[in-house]
Amino acid sequence: MQTFSRLAVIAGALTVASAQFLPQSCYSLTAQCNYVDADLSDVWGNVACTQYALCAQNYKTPVEIIGLLGASANQPKLSQDVFANITGGDPLLTAENYAVNYEKAVARAGGTYTASDNALVEEQYRIIAGWTNKCDGGISYDDLADWLANSAKPGVCPKVTSCDGKFAAVDTPCGTQPDGENGSCAAVNAQCELWVTGGAWKNEYCVLGALCYSAASATPDVMLRNVYPTYVNDTLIPTAGTIGRLPLDVFQKMTGGADTMTLQNAVDAYYNALTNVYASAGGPFGAQTPVRSGNNGPYPNTPTYINQFWSLIAAWTGNCDTMAVSYSQLADYLQFSSTSDYHPTC
Repeated sequence: MQTFSRLAVIAGALTVASAQFLPQSCYSLTAQCNYVDADLSDVWGNVACTQYALCAQNYKTPVEIIGLLGASANQPKLSQDVFANITGGDPLLTAENYAVNYEKAVARAGGTYTASDNALVEEQYRIIAGWTNKCDGGISYDDLADWLANSAKPGVCPKVTSCDGKFAAVDTPCGTQPDGENGSCAAVNAQCELWVTGGAWKNEYCVLGALCYSAASATPDVMLRNVYPTYVNDTLIPTAGTIGRLPLDVFQKMTGGADTMTLQNAVDAYYNALTNVYASAGGPFGAQTPVRSGNNGPYPNTPTYINQFWSLIAAWTGNCDTMAVSYSQLADYLQFSSTSDYHPTC
C-alpha cells in the first residue's frame, strides 16, 4: 500500500509535468524508482531514483523528488556505484554516455525511449553542465553529487547559468531573498510567466518581478531565465537588452499616471499585483489562458521589503535623495542594468 501511495503521488506530479515537456520515457523510471527495492534512507544509492531525478529536473528539483518519494531530506551522498552505472563505467558523465545509459535505464524499467526524447535529454545534461561549470568537459562524480545535494538550496548559485556563451551576462552573483519577502516575489513572477513571451516589459508583473529579483542581487536577465521553463533552449530565451523598452502606459499604470515612480507607488503596485492574482486556466507555456483566481498573496511580511529593493533601483538611477524614478530611468534599468556591472546602494 505504501508503495502504491508513493507511486500515485509521483505519477500525479508527472502528469502535470507533461506540460513541461519531460521525456515520455521518464514515466517508466518513476515506477521503477517506487517498485524496485528502493531504500528511502539512501535515495541516491538507487540507479532508477537517481536517473528519475535527472529526467524530471525540468519540473522538480532533487529536493522535491525526495519529498515526493516520502524520504528523509537528509540523504547520503550519491553512490559511486550509481555514478558508474550512469556513466557506463567512464570516469566522467558526458552528454553521450548520459544519453546511452539513460536509454538503458528506461529499457530496464520496461519503458520505451523514442527519438523525440533526444533533444530533451540533451537539455537535461546541459542544465547540470552549466550548474557545475563543465560545459566544455565531462561532469565528475563530486560535481554530480554536489548538484543532487545542493542545487535546490536557497542561496546556492550555479557556477555558470548557461552553457551558451551568448548568455554570459546572466552569470551574475545571486543570493537569497530577505526574510520579509515571504514568497511574494515568486508569486509575482508566476504571473509574469503567463505573459512573458509577449514581451516581458509589456506587463507590470514582469516589471515588478525584475525589481524584486534585485533584492536577491539578481539582474533582470537572471529573472528572465528563471521565469522561462528550463526545457526552453537557451537561444530562445531573450535577454533584457533585446526585448525593447518599457512601454509608457505600463509605467503609468504603476504610478497612477504620474511622471515619476515613488516608493509609495512601488508599494502600491506590488501589493496590487498580489491581490486577486492571475493563474493559468490551461494551455502550454507561451499560450496559457490567464484568469483571476480570487486568491491573494503571499504578501511580504512587511512593506520594508519593498523599500529594500526599491532603494537599489533608486541608487542605480541616481535618485537616493528622493527615491522617485522617472520613466526613462526605470526603462534604462530594465534594459541595461544586467550588463552595466554597476551595483550602487543608497
